[in-house]
Amino acid sequence: MIGYMIEQELGNLLSVEVPLATLLTQVEVDLDDPAFQHPSKPIGPVYTEDEAERLAKEKGTIVICAGGGGNPTAYDENNKLHGVEAVIDKDLCSALLAEQLQADLLIIATDVDAAYVDWKGPNQKAIASAHPDVLDDMQFAAGSMGPKIEAACRYSRNTGKEAVIGALADIEEILQGIAGTRGSTSLQDINFY
Repeated sequence: MIGYMIEQELGNLLSVEVPLATLLTQVEVDLDDPAFQHPSKPIGPVYTEDEAERLAKEKGTIVICAGGGGNPTAYDENNKLHGVEAVIDKDLCSALLAEQLQADLLIIATDVDAAYVDWKGPNQKAIASAHPDVLDDMQFAAGSMGPKIEAACRYSRNTGKEAVIGALADIEEILQGIAGTRGSTSLQDINFY
C-alpha cells in the first residue's frame, strides 16, 4: 500500500510520460521466530531443493507482476493520478500484460485442472482445447471461471497464440501441452479429455 501511494504521488509530481514501477521487496526474518512453529497461511507450492534447482535452470528468470490485478487508478481532469474504488480483474490484467510483452504463451494458473462444461453437474466434462468463439458461446461462472475464459480468449484472438487455464500444480504438464484447457484460434472446434 505504501509503494502504491508513493508511486501515485510521484506520478502526480512528474509527467504522465515518465514510467514508474513499484517492486515487490523481500524482508529478512528471524528464523528463531516462534511464528514459524505455527504457520497460519501457507503460500505457494513446496519444492525439494533438487526440484527448485531444476525448475530454476529450465525457466530462467521468472517475473511476477499484475498480482491481484493491480491497484486501480485514473487521471482526473487536472492530470492528477488518483486511486479509484474499483476491482481490476487479475486474469484480464494478466492477459493484457502478456499481450503487451509479446509472451509466447499465457498460463492462467488456478486451483482446478481445466475449465469444465456443466461444472459439478451430471454431464461435467473437462475441456482440453477449444477455439475462442466456441468458448464464448458457453456459460461459465462470472465470479470464477468466466473471467479466466474471457482473458484466455482475448489473448488468443489478439496474439494468435495459445492461452491455457489449469492447475498451478500442473504447470509442467501445461508446458508440455498435456494438461489444462487450451484456447487457440488455430483450432476449429472443442475437444474434451
